[in-house]
Amino acid sequence: MDTFVILSKYTPAGRKYANPDDARKRWDVIEASLRNTLGGTVIAHYVTLGPYDSVLIFAIRPAQHFHLFQCLVAAQEPGDVEITVMPAWEFSQFAPAKKP
Repeated sequence: MDTFVILSKYTPAGRKYANPDDARKRWDVIEASLRNTLGGTVIAHYVTLGPYDSVLIFAIRPAQHFHLFQCLVAAQEPGDVEITVMPAWEFSQFAPAKKP
C-alpha cells in the first residue's frame, strides 16, 4: 500500500462549514470515496490547530495515484477547502536499521 498525508484547511468561504455537523457530512463522503474508489484505508484523521485544520493519513493500493488526484480535485471543487498532499514512507524504509 502507498501511504499519503493530506493537510487541509478551510478557505475563507469554507469557514462557515467548520462545525462538527457539516464536517462530519463532508468527511463521510470523502472517506467513502477513498475507500470505494481507491480501495483506500484511513490510518488516522485529526482535527488540528495552526495553519491546517485537518491531517489525514491513509493508504491506497499501488498505481492509484491518478485516481487519488481525481478524488482530491473533486473534494476541492466547491472552493471551501485547500488540500496539500504528501506521499509518506515508514522511517524504516528511509533509513533501515544497520545490522550488527
